Amino acid sequence: MHCNLTLHIQETLYERIHSANVNSSSAERKWRDSNDKISTDQYDKYALEMLHFIENLKI
Repeated sequence: MHCNLTLHIQETLYERIHSANVNSSSAERKWRDSNDKISTDQYDKYALEMLHFIENLKI
């Protein structure tokens, strides 16, 4: 009886983790597709500004 319960819990946990991974990947793909409209120039400008900001931090 204990073995059957453990197996059932493992199967349920696996199904939930698998479902979460599939749904997460799908949502991430949709998010990336919607954000492809942001130009590379904007990202490069942002990255450069962040680099300057980090370099000027005094720790």
